[in-house]
Amino acid sequence: MYSAKLKFPFHVKTKIIYGAGSRKEMKIEMESRGKKRAMVVTDSFLYKNTDFIKNAEEILGNYCVGIFNEVQPDSAFEIVDKGAKIAGEMKIDTVISIGGGSSIDTAKGICAVLSTGRPIKELMGFGGIGISRLFHIAVPTTAGTGSEVTSAAVIKDTSSGRKLILADPAVTPDVAILDPELIMELPPSITAGTGLDALTHAIEAIHSRRRNPVADAYALHAIRLISKNLKECVIKGNIVQRGMTMIAATIAGIAFNSAMVGIVHAIAHTIGGKYNVPHGLANGILLVPSMRFNMDACPDRYIMVAEAFGIERRKDESDNEYLERALNKIERFVSSLGIPVKLREVGVPEDGLEECAQIAMSDPCILTNPKPISDPSEVLKILKSAW
Repeated sequence: MYSAKLKFPFHVKTKIIYGAGSRKEMKIEMESRGKKRAMVVTDSFLYKNTDFIKNAEEILGNYCVGIFNEVQPDSAFEIVDKGAKIAGEMKIDTVISIGGGSSIDTAKGICAVLSTGRPIKELMGFGGIGISRLFHIAVPTTAGTGSEVTSAAVIKDTSSGRKLILADPAVTPDVAILDPELIMELPPSITAGTGLDALTHAIEAIHSRRRNPVADAYALHAIRLISKNLKECVIKGNIVQRGMTMIAATIAGIAFNSAMVGIVHAIAHTIGGKYNVPHGLANGILLVPSMRFNMDACPDRYIMVAEAFGIERRKDESDNEYLERALNKIERFVSSLGIPVKLREVGVPEDGLEECAQIAMSDPCILTNPKPISDPSEVLKILKSAW
């Protein structure tokens, strides 16, 4: 299962605070670090349609010196640079991201720009930030991305229509506040999509070429929590069930931050950038087709996934029979959440699949896929299966 040459680093930088009403800890965390000037980073929907941001201002009081509410569903270079310019003018020492992965990733980008003095476009890739000048508190309002505990941000280059990755330990948030009260009213489609994002993070961390026993522990428990709670949350979900999906998303984030992901994310980034398919939804559609593609390369890993998913093995069942039944069950689980299950249903045209396969080949996530992929025709097989 593991090589005798196994070596890996594992680091969790982020302090995690969980509990109903825990958003009240924002000011306390700032005070404990001697910080006094925070800018809240969020999106216009939360700003206009919920009381989350007003409540945050009330909690922070004079510690809040401004709100940047221009984040869009796909964070983009121009949004990050604009937010950084405003933050610099405010002379902030803290950024507080409130929202989904796009808000948190935008805040990470703002931290990177203000720490280096360079535009975000020049910082994309791995490393090069150094030390972050800003204290970052992430307050997720979805249960999916895990961005509140990861060292990566996905930011879109609108000129090319591609999503690119910034990865550096310096942009990992310092504090993650998980308040299940903030996700109680999430609509079913967002609950499902973000939950499948977390499930994909966990499964890809399990099968990644950089897998390790510590990441496995986080990922397997995330799978258990999602399999037991996500469907109920899509229907409605009580605060305990909602909270468990929130914790699952965070620990899946910790897992893939160490082990990385694979082909599901390489393709999801591509179709998200090119056709604006929401990331979690893209992952959900591509998950089982990609697992079928990878199965012969990591059957032992998928047996672990099946067991964590609560799929009992029948007497005298072979590995292949068990795995095939497990994949069918995971596929039914995805479809039971009431979201689109084929790429054609979310606006990806059949004649665009070949280009998507070509683009996905250059996504760094493909490097840690369990089955090496050297030809876009292999990616195209997955795309056609999911179409």
